[in-house]
Amino acid sequence: MSEHKSYYATIPANVRYDKSLTANAKLLYGEITALCNEKGFCWASNDYFASLYDVNKVTISRWISDLIRCGYVSREMIYKEGSNEIVNRYLRINQYPINKNVNHPINKNAKDNNTSFNNTFNTTTNTSSGHGDILKPVLAFWENNGFGMLAPITVEHLDHWVDDFIKIGASEENIAPLLTHALEIAVSSGHCNYRYVNGILKNFEKKRYLTVEQVKAEDKKQKTTNSGKIENYEYSPEYLNLDF
Repeated sequence: MSEHKSYYATIPANVRYDKSLTANAKLLYGEITALCNEKGFCWASNDYFASLYDVNKVTISRWISDLIRCGYVSREMIYKEGSNEIVNRYLRINQYPINKNVNHPINKNAKDNNTSFNNTFNTTTNTSSGHGDILKPVLAFWENNGFGMLAPITVEHLDHWVDDFIKIGASEENIAPLLTHALEIAVSSGHCNYRYVNGILKNFEKKRYLTVEQVKAEDKKQKTTNSGKIENYEYSPEYLNLDF
């Protein structure tokens, strides 16, 4: 790790234009892609990145956490057998959406990666999640609408939201439409990341919205009350206390 790698760095559009990420976090993403090009994963430590960019390890940790939170990077910890001591930390780049207007052939490695992702997706929704059947259409919407590859932690968070809506009285048949509607709002607002979706869902929970119909009815009232001057103000980053 004493020499700089010569592999190309890649920063796709959804990372470059994600306003929830700092410029340096995006640069770190590119560095991780360069290291992943050698073995398929990044084994570099926070010490290495801190030295490379002349910052402290806490800063590096924050950048990596932001990339994980947004679903662009996944992290795997390898522990010493029988203890909580971390032996290795591996970072992997999550697959980002392919531009459907560009017709590129898929090479063997890309196909293998997609197969691996699908296996992970099925395993996550069927075993790790307690509400796989409810979440299936939600996760499919996420995957196909510009949010990036699903990270296991995102599935886990959405699974917790199913429990939270059940606790406030929502029926199981209405929860998937509610979660999907939050994703639709995120897409229309140009903030395709979990942080924004989480803010919307917190607002739903606070207002005790149990169906999409309730949400839309309240949205219509707000637009009428504000004479159309402030459209969907309840979903603005400022209202949701999000700093983009």
